[in-house]
Amino acid sequence: MQVVVKHKRGLHLRSAAQLAALVAKYDAKVTLAKGRKTVQANSPLEIVALSASPGTKLGVTISGKEAETAAAALLDFFNNPEENL
Repeated sequence: MQVVVKHKRGLHLRSAAQLAALVAKYDAKVTLAKGRKTVQANSPLEIVALSASPGTKLGVTISGKEAETAAAALLDFFNNPEENL
């Protein structure tokens, strides 16, 4: 799946920490990709290392028992950034 970063400041440390905490709630492995760089979405520092500014398109790969539920939560996170401040 692909998402677009809509957070005003991109995925800076605060939003990266919120994303990692969200991912940790599910029994699923989540990776984010920007170009050739792929990171684990359970690590705020790895997420920040993507340098994902507003408008950046990210590839998202999710696997595991709760993959579908995690995917819905991630879509909500990226589509409703004002709720994740």
